[in-house]
Amino acid sequence: MTQFTRILKTTRRALFGKAFLLAIGLTAATAPAAYADALSDILEQKRIVVGVVNDFPPFGFLDAQQNPQGYDIDVAKAIADDLGAELELVAVSAANRIPYLTSKRVDALVASLGITPERAQQVLFTDPYAATQSTVLAPQATSIEAIEDLVGKRVAVARGSSNDIFFSEVAPQGATVMRFDGEGAASQAMLANQVDALVMTNTMVPAVVQSRPDLNLETKVLLRQQENAIAVRRDETALAERINAILEEMKSSGALGELYHKWTGADLPEFQGNNPAN
Repeated sequence: MTQFTRILKTTRRALFGKAFLLAIGLTAATAPAAYADALSDILEQKRIVVGVVNDFPPFGFLDAQQNPQGYDIDVAKAIADDLGAELELVAVSAANRIPYLTSKRVDALVASLGITPERAQQVLFTDPYAATQSTVLAPQATSIEAIEDLVGKRVAVARGSSNDIFFSEVAPQGATVMRFDGEGAASQAMLANQVDALVMTNTMVPAVVQSRPDLNLETKVLLRQQENAIAVRRDETALAERINAILEEMKSSGALGELYHKWTGADLPEFQGNNPAN
């Protein structure tokens, strides 16, 4: 072997070694960061950030001292306690709830989020922990046993609300739908005897009934039930499973029912299991 050949082979080996090391370095530099599991992070940092609404009593609202209160807040506290984590509450709105979650500004949403197929494409829902019901309210003396009995009657509803949208789809022909600007205005029409019946969310019924006990208002028809669930990011299955375990224990012990009754005055609904993510 000539001296030139030996030099050439040595040079090739050196170049190959450098190229190999460079390739390893590039692979390490471009490899994706290790997956960060939210549940592990929460348990390690002993801190969970939860998005809640503050404009939807009795589920979430601000008290006289501007402190968040309500059913959602108490459920969030129970979850944090079970995880041994400090709870940080972040106010969210109906419009920005899901963006706050997907952008990782919060770890979870306990924010009166109704389960829908469209939302299930964006978030991972837990099992239901609450539900709101669309009901028909009317004086006891008014004969209404089914939705068909609203024919010929004036029915108040808050314009543009979910109750308005749903009732417009199922209202029998011959019922007069009277739309008002907001739940308050629709309720006042009922209290002033301007309408025969009122379509509203069940959690608001007690306040309306108590404001005019002489009318003997009562729930006549349950139109539908909208179940709410806690939401986490779609890839956070471990966190969702842990929250489900906490909710199941709270349901079994009666703790969840106690919280629900405390804030709504009603029994915890029987959930229909209509989670499209399951």
